Amino acid sequence: MRFSKSLLVLCLIIFVAALGASSALADARINQVHHFGGDVLYCTTEDGCWFVNIKGEPLWEVEQSVITDALADACESGEAQVIEAGAGTYGPSQLVVGCPSSITLVGFDEWGKQNTMQFTPDYQPVNPAPSSLNLCSYYLPGRYISMDGIHGSVGWDIWSTNPWSFIRWVGDDPGLPACESFWS
Repeated sequence: MRFSKSLLVLCLIIFVAALGASSALADARINQVHHFGGDVLYCTTEDGCWFVNIKGEPLWEVEQSVITDALADACESGEAQVIEAGAGTYGPSQLVVGCPSSITLVGFDEWGKQNTMQFTPDYQPVNPAPSSLNLCSYYLPGRYISMDGIHGSVGWDIWSTNPWSFIRWVGDDPGLPACESFWS
């Protein structure tokens, strides 16, 4: 009996810690879909870009003036400019700035795979068009826990349908088609 109470307390502590970490990522991130091992990119036209780990701890920051100068240099020279941003959780990361007005984040995921994501200097989150991927969403009315094991509030789980695999939980309607019954 004593062991089960200790196990319950431990599970509650882990759940609360995970919930706190996930709230740090809710959600104006640029990499809404692109995966960098849990690392998240945020950018504003006032401050520039900063990269945080899955716990919300800062990894690196690039000031907006550096990005603006790199954009000008790229357009003047006709060659992409590389900003060595710093280390992500799973390896080095950089911003590659090109003309006309593109920024590409290059970084690594937990499997050592190099990933890239291109976005514009207005820093809108990068979401693929729903028809470009085989994605669907499963509505969670609040009494169900997300497949991530963290979220128990109203939201949507996003799934890939080919092959079936869980992508992530979101709190706002992602505008994807509803998943057909994949449990059967």
